[in-house]
Amino acid sequence: MIALALAAAISAAPKPDTAGWLLPICESPMPAERSFCLGYVRAAVRGNTWRRALNGVWTHYCPATNPTADDLRRTFIAYARAHPKRGGDDAFLAVDLAVTGKWPCK
Repeated sequence: MIALALAAAISAAPKPDTAGWLLPICESPMPAERSFCLGYVRAAVRGNTWRRALNGVWTHYCPATNPTADDLRRTFIAYARAHPKRGGDDAFLAVDLAVTGKWPCK
């Protein structure tokens, strides 16, 4: 009985490195989890920036001022909550969609 309950709980957990996995980490009040999220979203934005730059696109999101890591975290949370069906998306992709949606380049 316990094994079945444990198996159900494990199978219901979001896959690592998906938007659904990252969202509760970013919403957590725990300092260690929040710090992890801040680093993750900053790395995702920087990684996506470099990936696009290698393809000749130097600017993929255009905020009026340089957003803080917490701005990026809140932007990701808002995006993930607004798009719950995208919870299985790669977390780097979800962060990219969040920032490009909030701060599109004109």
